[in-house]
Amino acid sequence: MRPILAAPDCDILCVTEGYAEILPEGGNIVTGGDDPGYPIVEGQKKVLLWSREPWESVEFGPKEMPEGRFVAGITRTPIGCLTVVGVCIPWHFAHVDTGCKNRRPWEVHLDWLSSFGRTAFATASRRTIVLGDFNQRIPRSWTPKLVYAELRRAFEGLALSTCGELPWQNGDARGASAPNAGQRLWKASLSEVRRGSNKDQLIDHVAHTQDLSLVHTATRHGAERTVGIFPRRTLDGPLSDHFGVWADFTAEPPPTPGVPPAGSSSVSVSDL
Repeated sequence: MRPILAAPDCDILCVTEGYAEILPEGGNIVTGGDDPGYPIVEGQKKVLLWSREPWESVEFGPKEMPEGRFVAGITRTPIGCLTVVGVCIPWHFAHVDTGCKNRRPWEVHLDWLSSFGRTAFATASRRTIVLGDFNQRIPRSWTPKLVYAELRRAFEGLALSTCGELPWQNGDARGASAPNAGQRLWKASLSEVRRGSNKDQLIDHVAHTQDLSLVHTATRHGAERTVGIFPRRTLDGPLSDHFGVWADFTAEPPPTPGVPPAGSSSVSVSDL
């Protein structure tokens, strides 16, 4: 898994329900800890953030938020300092039939969204990215309307650049094998979801403040690329039960009186 995560040459990576040893060597890692109420697999963390540069001002979420599913920090990137928030929003059956076995479907998920919506990260105005496993498709498919509305309310101050459907159908070989004969990267263009469509959607998402813009086509190390997708499996076996995603962003520079805006540069963020 490590060479697959390293292949897009990202400046920031977020891994959910994973291990530090699968992240590229030479970076800096902060983690969100463990999820109380479930058996702890040695070494596994609910959410991990990796950056080429050191992390500062690391936070682990408000006390009322389910533990282990949130970590935030500030790191330097090619487009300046970014506040990055890694999340693993609980799935709809968290602690229903497993774990503590004392919750109703979607209850823990909604508790997380409510807690996040009250943080300063949800209302940030500059240089903030929130990424990870949102455990919802955007726009909604089978999720209850009330639950989807809570997700949109919690993230209403942020833009979402991973909405829509992938260009292949559910069960397509690209969802279960290595991309394009030996390449480690898929390129995908997310399109509007059509009624009755059976195409795949992401549940790993990237949200960000309005001063950051997704680069639909960028040139880096001499290669053009668009939104990237990590495979669910390779010829050697399964990697995940859903797709990871990476993307490039540019940032609007802070305005300086009397100085025209400078050109923006690119940063990659990724989630698996």
